[in-house]
Amino acid sequence: MIGNIGVDLTSSNVELAFLCKSSLHVICNQIRENNSTALTEEDVNLLYTLFGDILFKALELLDKDSIELITITNSQRKYFLVEDQGFYYTLYKHIPFCKCDQFRKSVDDNKVKNICSHVLACELSLALCSYHCTSMDKFVVQPLSDMEDEF
Repeated sequence: MIGNIGVDLTSSNVELAFLCKSSLHVICNQIRENNSTALTEEDVNLLYTLFGDILFKALELLDKDSIELITITNSQRKYFLVEDQGFYYTLYKHIPFCKCDQFRKSVDDNKVKNICSHVLACELSLALCSYHCTSMDKFVVQPLSDMEDEF
């Protein structure tokens, strides 16, 4: 069992992946309900048990104010823009996907958790209200010619 959220880590990989994500959801909901602006020691211990060293990179992104929540004014759609070491990653609220190497490697290696520091940082930033807000008139798409080096 992990803390007081009742998670048993002896389950199969599929169940473990679900438990990690649902445990993160429970922890984030508790943070929101308590109107917390910082993680407690218990939160950090639980998150470290679930996500290991990925947590520290996520916390570093939060500390550096690297997370921006962008709202498209005419549609009210929202997405995150995360800056990490000169690279920018677009992540959508409640969609645990990132194009970074860390996330891709977790999927390629068939890791149970399929999460990266950017996804975790966005989830935590929502719970802690620790992000910058920006409004834009329309969604800005990176030109394909700028992405050629990525493929």
